[in-house]
Amino acid sequence: MSPNPTGTDELLDGDAPLSTFSARINLVYRLGLIQPDLVRELHLVRKIRNVFAHELTGATLNEGSHKDRIKELLIPFQNNEAFKKLRKVYFKDVDDPSTNFKAIVALLILRLENVLESTTTLSNKDACKLLPEIMRAKE
Repeated sequence: MSPNPTGTDELLDGDAPLSTFSARINLVYRLGLIQPDLVRELHLVRKIRNVFAHELTGATLNEGSHKDRIKELLIPFQNNEAFKKLRKVYFKDVDDPSTNFKAIVALLILRLENVLESTTTLSNKDACKLLPEIMRAKE
């Protein structure tokens, strides 16, 4: 999306349609920019983030539903040697749930950066080529 030149954004700010992390995750999925596995992982991170945002004290990644969500996030990475190396090189306690969470979030950020870098803006002419044949104007 092009940046909004004004101070407020009717799509992203306040009670706007895309003001929540959940809505933004669902939008990029529906636009075909991310795969279902990334959607699931981002929603799990969102759920963890939301609980921390609303708990004033005692929130920890090492117990309860947070620990369970991190275990679920970890499943696709458990046997990945690059993930294991990432944890070992950049994080101290590789068995700590918060270490796993940080490493997973780092990988999710890399995946999203890749989506951003590989996405191009279409011209009107190119966008019209995506319309069904019956809707295209004859040239």
